[in-house]
Amino acid sequence: MKNKGAATIYLLAGFIILLFLGGYLVFTQKPESLKELTEESQTAVNKEEDSLLKKERFFLEIESPKNKTTLGQAIVEVRGKTLAQAEVFVNDKETVADKDGSFNVSLELEEGENYILVVAGNEIGDAEEELVVYYEIE
Repeated sequence: MKNKGAATIYLLAGFIILLFLGGYLVFTQKPESLKELTEESQTAVNKEEDSLLKKERFFLEIESPKNKTTLGQAIVEVRGKTLAQAEVFVNDKETVADKDGSFNVSLELEEGENYILVVAGNEIGDAEEELVVYYEIE
């Protein structure tokens, strides 16, 4: 009788261990379809985050001329920086920023106050800057 009790205890202990391991595997292993769905969702979230970050990073910086500057020459070089390959419009002239995001456009000024509107944009976003320069004939 003693051997039957020990065998029963071993059998019961083995059964409990199998149940524990089986439950562990069920709860820690994802089915393949769930893994794929999770990966697709994460990819979509990553793309959306990248898009939002890129929109936040679109910029336009005018390096020259400075706003409200008085110039003694009729030609001014409008230089600035934005995202690489962005389209840039300086008043009625169009250009494309180079691979470093730099652009340069020559404008002819009229005597007195001149408004310069710079607009840059691409599929990520756009930005604009307006400045005034004064041309005085020397």
